[in-house]
Amino acid sequence: MFTAAVEERAGESGRRIAAMRVGGRATIESARKAWESLSRAFAEADEVELSLSEVSETDLSLVQIVLAAMKAGRGKPFALVGEPAESFRRVLEEAGVALPAKREREKPR
Repeated sequence: MFTAAVEERAGESGRRIAAMRVGGRATIESARKAWESLSRAFAEADEVELSLSEVSETDLSLVQIVLAAMKAGRGKPFALVGEPAESFRRVLEEAGVALPAKREREKPR
């Protein structure tokens, strides 16, 4: 089952950060839900962080959704946080797509 949870928090200088965690089966069957969740995060926040560490199965649809959301975000800061699941890394490798640089998540105070 696909899951997507978005938690908003304040970053430096009061910037709104949407921290999104995707988990479960992130395949073509859940593509619409993934797109809606990620595009809403970009629309409502100043920055977006995406964790894919809980993804159990994926395909190229998730890669396409992440890239499309980044483009739709019109240059807003975006980062993959944590270690992406092996299934996501494998799909990237098979597609010849380089993993974007990761950024450490801001530590709560």
